[in-house]
Amino acid sequence: MVKHERNAAIATYLLALEQGDADALAHTLAAFPDCEQSLTVFALRDALTPTYPDRSALASAQLALTSRLKERAMATAFGHDLPVAVPLTSLVSRARTVGLDVPALAAAVDLPRDVLALLDRRLIAAAGIPMLAIRRLASALQTSTEAVQSYLAGGIRQRVAAFNFAAEPPQVGEQISFADSLQQSPLLTEDQRRYWDTALQQEQQA
Repeated sequence: MVKHERNAAIATYLLALEQGDADALAHTLAAFPDCEQSLTVFALRDALTPTYPDRSALASAQLALTSRLKERAMATAFGHDLPVAVPLTSLVSRARTVGLDVPALAAAVDLPRDVLALLDRRLIAAAGIPMLAIRRLASALQTSTEAVQSYLAGGIRQRVAAFNFAAEPPQVGEQISFADSLQQSPLLTEDQRRYWDTALQQEQQA
């Protein structure tokens, strides 16, 4: 019973802190007078090593949390090998190396071939490409998300004849947004349109 009450007092104290109560300790002690000693000790320890980091600490952590670190954490958590950061010279060339043709790569990423062609030629502005697409490309191409991001951020590649699916592809030197590439694609299915529209909205809200 004593342990249960102590845990309830600590939970109440942490909730008050999270809600911004400047007098969280005093208010919690008033509600749990029998837990004064244990709660005071917890509060002192929490002041030295906060259970909940403040916003500045969270912001610093988010800046340091790169895609590579996330991949390393996932590899450690689930016991699989960390993807090797294979430098890319072409999405399609890499796909062939791992045994995928263009339709198979498009299916793995769930994007139409004309949009995949624009990605391969880097005719889509890298800043607007959702992380979901980057992660799917990295998984299909058996490389890291950083390698995919580095490739997509490079200069525009010349047209490859085998990729001429779009009715009116952008001219060399002209980039469009990921959202516009979907809107202009005659090969995009309704399911794909809804899926990627939702993905873009979620990333904008994040």
